[in-house]
Amino acid sequence: MKSKRSILSLLNSFMSGKAVADEKFIKRLPVLLFAAIMMMVYIAIGFSSQEKHGLVEKLSMQIQELRTISVATSARRTEMTRRENIVKKLEEHNIQLEMSTQKPININ
Repeated sequence: MKSKRSILSLLNSFMSGKAVADEKFIKRLPVLLFAAIMMMVYIAIGFSSQEKHGLVEKLSMQIQELRTISVATSARRTEMTRRENIVKKLEEHNIQLEMSTQKPININ
């Protein structure tokens, strides 16, 4: 019962303004303001880290997509540069090329 009365009296003193005008409260005001500022900084850091985490997740997904595209493009390039495919394309476009019969010259 005493705890309820003390809580009610404390709330009553805050509502009436007596506690705020009390000398003990005024002496502790800088510490309370510092604690409030630190809480706001803590909350701001939390929001900032959530935003950065979302950005990291988005970039990770984009990296995965780009890796997939890179592998597909590399496979297509490898397929297109095979000798048989090059000869086939040249024949389709009626381009006459002859294989060289000479050995390559080494430049020292």
